[in-house]
Amino acid sequence: MKTVFARAVLVLPVLFSLALTGAAQKHSPDRTKKPVQKTEKPEANVESRDTLEMVFVLDTTGSMGGLIEGAKQRIWGIINEVMQRPSKPRVRVGLVAYRDVGDEYVTKVLPITEDLDKAYTTLMSYKAEGGGDTPENVRKALAEGVKNAGWAPMGRGMAQIVFLVGDAPLQNYVQEPDVLATTLIAVKKNMIVNTIQCGAIGGTKEIWQTIAARGEGKYFAIAQDTLQLPRTAALKQF
Repeated sequence: MKTVFARAVLVLPVLFSLALTGAAQKHSPDRTKKPVQKTEKPEANVESRDTLEMVFVLDTTGSMGGLIEGAKQRIWGIINEVMQRPSKPRVRVGLVAYRDVGDEYVTKVLPITEDLDKAYTTLMSYKAEGGGDTPENVRKALAEGVKNAGWAPMGRGMAQIVFLVGDAPLQNYVQEPDVLATTLIAVKKNMIVNTIQCGAIGGTKEIWQTIAARGEGKYFAIAQDTLQLPRTAALKQF
């Protein structure tokens, strides 16, 4: 049995429970601000704390125009809530923004970092532009998130989780790695791959569900007309 992986599985439902709590309390100022990094009392055993690494792979194409602000708030809500846990885990965050071939960029990677101010600034700078046709370069984006995000070597007390967040299915570019092959690589590294579908574009649900199942994670769907509300019918099922 994979001990570290089992630990990661236990972390997953906690993360989403926290994310939903943050959504329900979205009007509270403390829930939308950058987390306060306390420095007045250095902790002697900081290296002994559990470590959580998360990489958010986010679609930033034009079709996310009505969704991206809500998606960014959801992402930051997860990070912020984890930071406030009594156990005070070490939290390290990476980001992969993705579009498609011919756009300003195909992928833009912020390697995993403990500098959450930098992560926040980068996340909030993303804009929904480009894309053209509906399918996007999910193949390259997920591969960047799994292989090139700067993950630490897996060890005791560590969990590593990928969140694929987007509204459109993938382009089947043969020159890019197959998403299920990439997901298998993640699982072999004891990572979890979760998917969050924004909106309801046809063809997205099926592949998002398959990626989550193969990634030993969970699939979540957030309806387009409710994504930016603090409490939504789409989230009550979780």
